[in-house]
Amino acid sequence: MSRRPLLQRLIPPRWRREHAEDEAASSPTIPSAVALEGDYEHEWIHTRGIRLHAATAGDPHDPLIVFVHGALGGWFDYRHILPTVAAAGFHCVAIDMRGFGMSDKPPSDYDLRTLAGDVYGVIHATGHQDALVVGHAAGGAVGWALAIHHPEAMRGLVSIAASHPTDLRRATFSYPWLFGTPIIRHAGALMPSRVHGLVTTPQSTARVNLVANTAEGFHATSAGRTELQLRTVAYSIANTSQARAKVARIELAPVPLRWMTAPVNLPVLLIQDSSTPWEKLAERAAKRVTSTTKVVHIPHTKNIPHLEAPASVSSVLVSFARSL
Repeated sequence: MSRRPLLQRLIPPRWRREHAEDEAASSPTIPSAVALEGDYEHEWIHTRGIRLHAATAGDPHDPLIVFVHGALGGWFDYRHILPTVAAAGFHCVAIDMRGFGMSDKPPSDYDLRTLAGDVYGVIHATGHQDALVVGHAAGGAVGWALAIHHPEAMRGLVSIAASHPTDLRRATFSYPWLFGTPIIRHAGALMPSRVHGLVTTPQSTARVNLVANTAEGFHATSAGRTELQLRTVAYSIANTSQARAKVARIELAPVPLRWMTAPVNLPVLLIQDSSTPWEKLAERAAKRVTSTTKVVHIPHTKNIPHLEAPASVSSVLVSFARSL
């Protein structure tokens, strides 16, 4: 008897019916389904032997800002921000990380060092020597890694609901009762893809993520429903589930010994909510950063402020970028 039917029988019949309806509602789609139109251009950046998709806005001669999404996002998370920040005098590049959206999807190499190397490659492939890197969640972890591994390629870091992986690991060990969510999320990311596919669908994953990480009621607004539909489509693109699981792991991933204690000699802006867990992580970040550290709370947002309040986040980003 195969393993899949046995696991299916362990799921309550009513839940199986609901799961099947969700699955039917989110049929597989092609990568170009996330090629949204707007005040930006879609480009492909060739670096390190792969092709990465990017949405770009602004004059290529202006200072560069690279936007990196999280494990449950895509370039489109920043689509409301790109035109505004570009109009302020910056060259904006929002990438799909390897394995996501319209980017190439190699079967391996989703570790922190490789992902940071991809961003380093993007900076130079776009004709720049350095950039302000904006990273959300796992994308923020990539930004922290790049700040240590290639500080010469960065002018600063904007860490949105993110932290250095070592700081998050140590915080979860010190205060496990405060960090249940990242612990559970990490455990889910370690789940074999075959099992994960039995208990989640693209639509349910998108719904849970939005409900858990945005301010109360956002998912029920017209903007929230649009994001739910878009993410469901993005998660339905073939061969992306493996990348999502592997990239989610880097938020708590062990790092090279040198990276654990290496200081960050760049200005850092932390955009996060004011809850106790994030306050603990901000304290650790301030000890790691030898330059300036600024913490900003965007009112009426939680962990995806660039979706919840894009105008406010754009204003904060422009102010920080101009200060560098």
